[in-house]
Amino acid sequence: MAMLTPPADFPIPSLRLPIAPPSSRRLMILDTNIMQYAITSTGGTVIHRLNEEIERARIAEAAETGFCMTPFQILEVLGTVVPDIGVPTRPSTGQSRRQLLDQVINEARAKYAALPQLAQSSLAARAGERRSYLPEEGHALFDFCITGPCSQIDLTLQIASSLAWDYGLKSVFPKSIAQEIDNELAVLLLVTGQSQLSRFRIAKRLWDVFYAKGRKLVPQAVEGIEAANKAMQLKTRRDFLDCDLYHMACFGWFDADVTVLTCDPPDSIMNRIAVYKGMVESVAANAPDLPEDRLPAVRVGIIARCEPTGEITHIFPVQRVPTIV
Repeated sequence: MAMLTPPADFPIPSLRLPIAPPSSRRLMILDTNIMQYAITSTGGTVIHRLNEEIERARIAEAAETGFCMTPFQILEVLGTVVPDIGVPTRPSTGQSRRQLLDQVINEARAKYAALPQLAQSSLAARAGERRSYLPEEGHALFDFCITGPCSQIDLTLQIASSLAWDYGLKSVFPKSIAQEIDNELAVLLLVTGQSQLSRFRIAKRLWDVFYAKGRKLVPQAVEGIEAANKAMQLKTRRDFLDCDLYHMACFGWFDADVTVLTCDPPDSIMNRIAVYKGMVESVAANAPDLPEDRLPAVRVGIIARCEPTGEITHIFPVQRVPTIV
C-alpha cells in the first residue's frame, strides 16, 4: 500500500484556505464502481476484504463513523436513466446573469421532479428489484446505502435539485455572457456548508477555461498541465457526477471528515485533488475582501484507491496533496 508523501523540499505555496483539525465524525463513501463490486461479489468476498483493508489502513478511525451515498450514486447503482430535459439558456431583456442561472436551475428542477422514474415510489420499487438480484451477503450494505435512502419521502426533491444544479452548471450559455456566468459560479466555490450544488462541476468548468489559456501562459508547466487535464477529462457528460466525492473528501460533509474509496487510477486521483483544491484556492486568492474565517477549510479527508477485489493500493490524505494554483 502506498501512502502519499510529498518530497521534503517540495515548495509550500502561500495559501488562503485554512486547514481544519480532525473531526470526531467520519463518513465512508464508496464510489459507484467499488460499490458495484462489493454488493455483487459472491459470498461477500469484496465486502470482507474492504473491511479488512479499512481496518488495516486505519482510514476510518473516529469517535463516530458511518456510510453514505450521494443522490447521483443512488441513480447510478439503480441504473436509473434520466432524459435530456431541454431548458433554454438565452437571457430575456433586462435579465441579470444570476437571474438567468437561477431560472435555468429552477426550470430544470421542476422538470426533473416531474419525471415518473424519479418518483420516490419508483425509486423504492427499483431498489427492491435490484436487491432481489444480489447475493444475500450484499443485502446489508445495499440496504444501508440504497434501500434506506430510497424510503425517504423527500428523495425525489433531493435528486431533482442535484440534477438541476448539475444541468445549470454544464449548460452552454451565449458567448457574450459566458464569462460573467463563470464569474458568478466561481464565487459559489467559496460558499461553506452543504447543498445540492455540484462544486466539482464548477471547478471543472473553470479548469477548462484555464487549460485553454494555461498552456500558452505557462509554457514551462505544459507537461504538468496536460497530465492534470487528462485526469479532468471524463467519459460522458454524466461521468463526473461521481467526482463530487472529491469535494467531500477535501471539504467534508457537514461536521464530518470523509474517506472515499474509489477505483480511479492513482494519477487521476492525485491530479483531481490538486486541480480541485487549486481552483478553490485561486478563487479565494481573488477574493481578498472575504475574511479567512469565511473561507471553506480543507478537511482531514482521505481518498483510498482500491482494486476491484477490495484491496487498497494507495492512500491520499487530501491535506498533503500539493495544490495546483
